[in-house]
Amino acid sequence: MKHQLEEKAWFRFAKVLYIVLCLISGVFLLLLSQVRVDVFIWGVIIIASILILIRKAFYYIILGKNNIK
Repeated sequence: MKHQLEEKAWFRFAKVLYIVLCLISGVFLLLLSQVRVDVFIWGVIIIASILILIRKAFYYIILGKNNIK
């Protein structure tokens, strides 16, 4: 069963942007790993946090405020 937002173009576009952001982040982290290890570790922590927050926002939007416990 699809959610009604799946039919919206802006929501599908946001999901595609999320996937592209994941790919760009991966390339960026590979480049950071060439520089210094501590910069790479902080980059992983920061980028992972941002991507997790974005994914949680998607779930929050899909499920709605009333379904979050």
